[in-house]
Amino acid sequence: MAKPINKKRIEEIDIIKALGIICVAAGHGGTPFEHFIYLFHMAVFFIASGFFYKPGSSSSLGNLWKSFIKKMKEIWVPFVIWNTVYVLLHNFFIKINVYTDNPAIADYVEGPYVGTQNYKTLSQMIPTIRNGLFLREGPQLAGAFWFLASLFWVQLLYFCIDFILQKIVKKHVDLFQGIVSVLLLSYGYYCSIQRLYIYGFAKVASFYCLYYLGHLLSRKKDLLMQMKWFCWLPAGIISFASLYIMGKFGSISFAQVKYVNPVYMLAASACGWFMLYSIAFFLKRIFGVKKLLMEIGRRTLSVVIFHFLAFKLVAAIVVRYYGVPAFCIAAFPNLYGNRGWWLGYTIVGVSVPVLADYLYHRAKNWCGNMIRHSDKQK
Repeated sequence: MAKPINKKRIEEIDIIKALGIICVAAGHGGTPFEHFIYLFHMAVFFIASGFFYKPGSSSSLGNLWKSFIKKMKEIWVPFVIWNTVYVLLHNFFIKINVYTDNPAIADYVEGPYVGTQNYKTLSQMIPTIRNGLFLREGPQLAGAFWFLASLFWVQLLYFCIDFILQKIVKKHVDLFQGIVSVLLLSYGYYCSIQRLYIYGFAKVASFYCLYYLGHLLSRKKDLLMQMKWFCWLPAGIISFASLYIMGKFGSISFAQVKYVNPVYMLAASACGWFMLYSIAFFLKRIFGVKKLLMEIGRRTLSVVIFHFLAFKLVAAIVVRYYGVPAFCIAAFPNLYGNRGWWLGYTIVGVSVPVLADYLYHRAKNWCGNMIRHSDKQK
């Protein structure tokens, strides 16, 4: 849920999140640049979250509890609500071709995620709803929810470890957090090569270091904000070139916890962060672009939740264009995105959720103002 723009907000971070979520939609939409984007696109969100971590959040049991409640409201509640909604709408989605039970879809669409969905009874839906309470894997349209679950557990683990370290080592918390990050990353990498999926802990262990990296970068926040264009221009070029070269020697899949090695993953994540930061530095000087991207950056949660559903609007157009059966709309994650339609998926996948979120909050604020005005008149 978006909050009113605060003048003290770091504009580059909002723009980085906007660029990151555009990359997410483009990757799922079938962009030919998928290999490059996947080197860093999810890492920037973990880094951005760590950038805003405050040690005071874990300075006492009371603050730790408040931080836990805050994250429950920000991540757990939306996850559970929309996971449940998607589960309950399962049969309806089959009827309108968002899903399909027709096996003939395999004659028109290929891919690892193409398949059919069967009608379900309420009793069959309950286990998936129950799993959602523990932020576990849910329905197809909630395919990007793994990120919300991973971010939630990374944050809670970081808070708890920081609380313990503040009580034990006090003056060297960052150093010991670094040691913890290395140990967890080593374990996460071991899980990744052994394909050990322990309720998503491989993701949490692997990406904990990215949150820590964001926290370290926040220590240099003033320095970053004071850097001039003649610093950010070469930084962006070098970061892009480094990513391009790294892409020749390996790949990364954050959703499947696959990466060449820990150093490769950290290097790609850092390069992606600085590349997007340098781009944000220049884009924020274009007023209209800055305003649009900041709005998107503040509403990334809506895009994570709804972009797969928004894709179906483009898929419906693709169906009409090629004259294929309507059940092809159910192709996941996209229908013929590799034929150039990926740009439409990207635009719609981002703009529709952002616009819906914007209108929702405008309507909510209008209703709130009307109620307050009515109360004053009484």
